[in-house]
Amino acid sequence: MFPVGESGIPQGGVLSPMLANFYLYPFDKRMSDARFNLVRYADDFVVMCTSEGQARSAYDLAKRILEDDLHLKLHALGDENSKTKITLYSKGFTFLGLQFQGGRTTPGSKSVKKFKEKISVITDHRQGQNLLKTLTSLKNTIEGWGHAYKMYDSLDAFQSLDAYVREQLATYLQANGLLGRGHNLGNHQRRFLGIPSLEGIRQRIQSG
Repeated sequence: MFPVGESGIPQGGVLSPMLANFYLYPFDKRMSDARFNLVRYADDFVVMCTSEGQARSAYDLAKRILEDDLHLKLHALGDENSKTKITLYSKGFTFLGLQFQGGRTTPGSKSVKKFKEKISVITDHRQGQNLLKTLTSLKNTIEGWGHAYKMYDSLDAFQSLDAYVREQLATYLQANGLLGRGHNLGNHQRRFLGIPSLEGIRQRIQSG
């Protein structure tokens, strides 16, 4: 027996995607057999259609399979805060942290917000972390996010976020007496501290 709260698979664990694929295979097959163009990752999916009528048919079938056969819950179509919606590609939609709109694929607004929140937490001098640990966490976060989005139309977002990182890092250094009040943090100082730029990560992949 397992104590309450200690059974099951942890969210985000390595087994979660495999088990999701195993359980949702019937959903994938029936949608494919019905000639719907389905793209799914774990429990998030998009069905690409040629008309609103086809999209509604896809929703009806997906709802039947997921709720009646697999005993899962699909967000209701049309609810104000629902994740399930029918939209035009030209109006855009977000999927897996990416915004797809008008032929462009950019980092989604929620992903950008989460990145900024994480940078803010790392550079909060009240955390009491030493300089090395702060710089290492900052470096790893920037490199991870940069490599995740470097292949997309990310230049504008990267430049804006690089400026945000410099501001947050400057505030951290000032609070710890390592940078004069009112002084900006230049790119050469950022590089000296071992902090990469998102724009630099993107440029390296393009030149390589």
